[in-house]
Amino acid sequence: MSVDSNEIDKILAEPDEVIHAAIENIVEAANEILESGPPYLFITLENPYYIAGDNICGQVLLDLPKRLKKGTLNLSCQGCEEVHVFHQNVPVSQYTNKIFSLNSELKSWRRLKEGGYIVPFQFKLPQHCPPSFYFSGSNEENFYLKAQISYTMVAKFTYRKMQEELIHSKVLNIRSIECRNNPKVEAETMEFVHGFCCSSSKGSSVFKLVHTADEHPMANGPISFKLVPDNGNCSVPINQVVAEITMELELVGRERNYMLNQTIKSIPRITWIAAYTSLVFEKDFEFSSDLKIAGEDLNVSSISTQYIKCRYAVKVHVHYDMGLKKVPACVGMNIHVNPSIPIEKHKNTLPTDWTGESEPVIKLVPENI
Repeated sequence: MSVDSNEIDKILAEPDEVIHAAIENIVEAANEILESGPPYLFITLENPYYIAGDNICGQVLLDLPKRLKKGTLNLSCQGCEEVHVFHQNVPVSQYTNKIFSLNSELKSWRRLKEGGYIVPFQFKLPQHCPPSFYFSGSNEENFYLKAQISYTMVAKFTYRKMQEELIHSKVLNIRSIECRNNPKVEAETMEFVHGFCCSSSKGSSVFKLVHTADEHPMANGPISFKLVPDNGNCSVPINQVVAEITMELELVGRERNYMLNQTIKSIPRITWIAAYTSLVFEKDFEFSSDLKIAGEDLNVSSISTQYIKCRYAVKVHVHYDMGLKKVPACVGMNIHVNPSIPIEKHKNTLPTDWTGESEPVIKLVPENI
């Protein structure tokens, strides 16, 4: 490697103060690298989930082990809907839709001292935000369906002459405004029972189906409901009930729609309800299960957008103790299912007794799409 003597002469010809300043910059950069780690950055939010239309309040926390001459902190957030349909590994329908976006500079510093910084922020979610959702799997026609609605927030701190950056991202869990509806839903039906001919009436029964939990169930979580039967006006006893929990997914494609119908759980139960009575053993008609769908990391919530529709239902089939009535009575209702709250795999923690210099709350405005 050759040395250019002219370049050396140029450096030596510089004024002493310029040379000293250059040396100080080199030493400062070396000390930052050798004597301390990189800055520490992460996002904290007030709540584990938010409902469409809510105010999202959070903070970006920044910890500097050494002082810096310059730094910029940016925050972005985006909601996105994606639908992909494949057949034999060939894409047959794809769609991507941006629900909303936000991109803003939270703070810019000319000089930062060593220590902690707290930058609070706030913005309002659009009312039209659908819930968080994720499904992937094959349907009965062997089409591979993949649908996702995701919300991601990213904080980015740029420093050292804007040549280095630190990034932390966080997934938001969003529920639709339908989750504010009363979870105590119920359905009722009356079944007329006939004998050998249509004019030979055996009376009628009334069946009420009730969701018994105080909150809407979550994807992959528990669900509980009960049947309230009244056979007081029927001369035929009842000997079996079968409860079913079903999920129906529909993806809207370019040329056709793609369906998936799945029975999540079937719960048969032998029982006995005598003729002309409404007296029953209530435990026989209380049901509990979970909404677990086969597949890892699925988050299949109730949803209805232009391209993704997912519905849950519970049904109870009631079998009478007579050979002529082949088709059981049925009572059913739709159930609203919230997205599950994912567990953070890498949870950030601050050092013990950490304190930071707090900035005023910065109010942001998302761009509605």
